[in-house]
Amino acid sequence: MTLTAVLPSFRQSLPDPLQHDAWPPDTIATLDDLLVGGVSILADVQRIGVPLVHGDGVRAIAVGRVLSRIDGLDDRVDLTVGVPDDLAYVWSEARVMGRISPSPAGGVRVSTPSRCQGAITVLPHDTAVGDLLAIPFVRA
Repeated sequence: MTLTAVLPSFRQSLPDPLQHDAWPPDTIATLDDLLVGGVSILADVQRIGVPLVHGDGVRAIAVGRVLSRIDGLDDRVDLTVGVPDDLAYVWSEARVMGRISPSPAGGVRVSTPSRCQGAITVLPHDTAVGDLLAIPFVRA
């Protein structure tokens, strides 16, 4: 368990840690962005739009917006993220981009629009429609 998981308010001054073997080489987390080789993923999103696929190596990043959120009666949250369906995502590393959430994190089910793949991951409870999510993936 990380310090930002125990005390979510620390996200205001400390980025959530990365599992470095899941992300492209030279990926650095900031408070609300990712830098890959010194290039801001948020700047690429502003310039190119979403969905965005960044990286041409074995490990890369997809960025998309949360398209829907369904809060279930059993406290389960389902999110649909607008990213391509055909990539091998490392869902456990999904992270909110573009804002710093003070909300505690919890388990959510995330999936692509066609729901052909998805998983349970941990994201801030206040993740909402319109939020940007970055998800690393591995190319075959």
